[in-house]
Amino acid sequence: MTDQILTDGASNADCPEEAIYTGDLLQEDSAWYERYRQGGPYVAALGFFDGVHRGHRVLLDRMLCLAAQLQLTPLVFSFDILPQKLDFDFKETHYHGLLQQPASKAALLLQLGAGRVVDQHYTDAFRRLSPEAFLNDILYQGLGVRCLVIGENFRFGYQRRGTPRVAAEWGRQKGVQVEIVRDLSSEAEPVSTRRIKNFLQQGKVEAASRLMGHDFSMIGPVIRGHALGRTAGMPTANVAVSPLQFCPPYGVYATRTRVGSRIYPSISNIGVRPTVNKVDTVPLLETFILGYEMDLYDQEIEVFFVSFLRPEETFPSFLTMTTQIHEDIQNARDYQASCERLELIEDRGGMPYYHLPSRRFNTSLIKIIVRHRITPARAAAYALLARLLQTGQDYPTHADLVRETVSLYGSRISCHISAQTDLLTLTFTGESVKSGLEGSQPFRKLQDILFMLLIKPLLDEAGLFQQDFFELEKRNLIAELAARRQDTGLYSLERALSLLWEGQAPGLGSHGSAAEISRLTREQVTLAWQELLQQARIEVYTAGDLGQDTIDAVVANLHRFPAGRHRLVPRPGLLPGRYQLPAPRLYREFKEVEQPRAVLIYGDLPAYYDPDAAAADIMNEILGGVTHSLLFDQVREKHAYAYHISSSLRKYPGLLIIQAGITPGQMTAALDTIKSCVASLQQGSFEDELFMSAKRLVKNELIFASDDLELLLNFLINEQLSGLRRDLAEAIAEVNQTGKAEIKQLAGQLTLGVTFLLQPDPASAALPDSDKRSPS
Repeated sequence: MTDQILTDGASNADCPEEAIYTGDLLQEDSAWYERYRQGGPYVAALGFFDGVHRGHRVLLDRMLCLAAQLQLTPLVFSFDILPQKLDFDFKETHYHGLLQQPASKAALLLQLGAGRVVDQHYTDAFRRLSPEAFLNDILYQGLGVRCLVIGENFRFGYQRRGTPRVAAEWGRQKGVQVEIVRDLSSEAEPVSTRRIKNFLQQGKVEAASRLMGHDFSMIGPVIRGHALGRTAGMPTANVAVSPLQFCPPYGVYATRTRVGSRIYPSISNIGVRPTVNKVDTVPLLETFILGYEMDLYDQEIEVFFVSFLRPEETFPSFLTMTTQIHEDIQNARDYQASCERLELIEDRGGMPYYHLPSRRFNTSLIKIIVRHRITPARAAAYALLARLLQTGQDYPTHADLVRETVSLYGSRISCHISAQTDLLTLTFTGESVKSGLEGSQPFRKLQDILFMLLIKPLLDEAGLFQQDFFELEKRNLIAELAARRQDTGLYSLERALSLLWEGQAPGLGSHGSAAEISRLTREQVTLAWQELLQQARIEVYTAGDLGQDTIDAVVANLHRFPAGRHRLVPRPGLLPGRYQLPAPRLYREFKEVEQPRAVLIYGDLPAYYDPDAAAADIMNEILGGVTHSLLFDQVREKHAYAYHISSSLRKYPGLLIIQAGITPGQMTAALDTIKSCVASLQQGSFEDELFMSAKRLVKNELIFASDDLELLLNFLINEQLSGLRRDLAEAIAEVNQTGKAEIKQLAGQLTLGVTFLLQPDPASAALPDSDKRSPS
């Protein structure tokens, strides 16, 4: 599970003063509303958002997507207390305090992409406001809301009379688009604040973290205590528990503690300390940071709860208590060294560092991921940088670098470039064993090398990439692109994708064009490298059994990058973006090829941040993934219309792609049969055996990922970028719970966008009418 709570956006210092409104809108005059409307018009998400859990984030992701599509400012409308606290049907047992204080909640909502946050005082007058008055007077007339996003079970207005149906009817009358978002479920139950609190109350901290998408935390200034921990050699930082804050069961927890921008492993006790305190009944949070000594008095810290270790006890003596505390510390260390969670270590203004601790693997990994918006020039420059940055001042040739990495017990370094719709991604990967037989630390050396390749490339005295090296790698890249064009399968796929979104970001391709690359100068690529260091999103990930000293070394290297406050921030629904599928189009191209090729691209799958997207893997396997898929059996085996056929998913743009090597003379029949297979999928006309085989394959791939460190890390990174934030256990459970009805419903959304045909003989342009018709 990912501690994303600090890292999803810009700091509060980057937000305008009016970004957060805390007050009573019923008391504001028209001049105030006019000032606030100047930031709009708005798309608004409504809710209490306590804890900003994964269910809330589905709503926020949809808000951001609509904001981008409709050119509106995203606004979150919330309340300062839980509405049921005052409502007629409130039951005290349902409250139990807030998971998050209002100021922290508002700041996080801004970090997640909201342009404005309204934190309305939930007064008795506001409670009595009718649904119609709230929609018309507050949202439409007052704030200038022109699009509304609400959950399927959201209720508003006096006596909760406002429902999604009421909001939808109001939207039709006012010309306001109203989006009703289905509630997110986990393990067949809705993700809710109440469920999270129940897990926390039962000591099931990991289960609560899974639902939240981050760890429950408590925040506050460090106050002075009785220094009993210091006397026992374990100085603790003490934080008073707010009476409004939800308080988990008294006891000892494995925790992680934020001090400034850094998060440290820690152990914490929350309770009334019955062994040493006989008077005070107000709970206190005591935290001991593992492996570090620092003066924290009067500093604000945030304590993240990771795992419940034991309930609070009364000990017969101070010595007995101290002995138990030492055992607790060891248990906390052991848990945090092997918990296999993606944990935030530090965030330097858009440059986060995450670690995946695990003791199951012999090797350790580091990934440095660079992300930026895709443009034709940047795609070309970054594709060349992917080659240029595999040497450096300390290793001026590829041979030098290979010799060094091989000497580190067969370590490896690689670079990969990819694109997720409009987001260009460079991934630098290093893999090594943690320690050598003679006590050396090859991984420590390897991560130093990887950072230095990015920070100290091979430049000349003028600060430009060396001329000979630059020209060589430029020629090699152009030759590589030419070789890709000779691969008819790869060429057909890339050509179809470029035609699908001609001139738009998703159609540009991650490698750039040969024409763009040929025009690149050393000055341009050097500027692109400097931009990469100063403006791009830089994410660092490590995985494996690393000691704290190695983690500190990675942090030190992260500080070698220039600090910046305005780095790119990916946000699900906004970046990577979602693009509308164009009207169906047919393209034919003639080239000297031995076999015809066909590529059919279907779109309109659920958004990558939509929980329904998880079922797409099973659907894809049924259509063209498993050995006896619909396409394989019908197009290849039964009719021999193709010598090769398969389907694949592109989750970020929401595409299903069918690729086929067509038997000469069978193009029309092959296309008709392919469309027939898609129709069978949409009608649910596939055998139970095929369905179960597809589920087993998807499930086994996830299980296999759990036994491979790099696959596990890649899975968690993708879950983070997509916003789904599942762990492998939850992903496997979703596969088990998926039925044929969900596959049928998902397939029913498929829409054909582009059909691209690559044919060998220009004379075939004179085709019969039956072969000229568009397969769409």
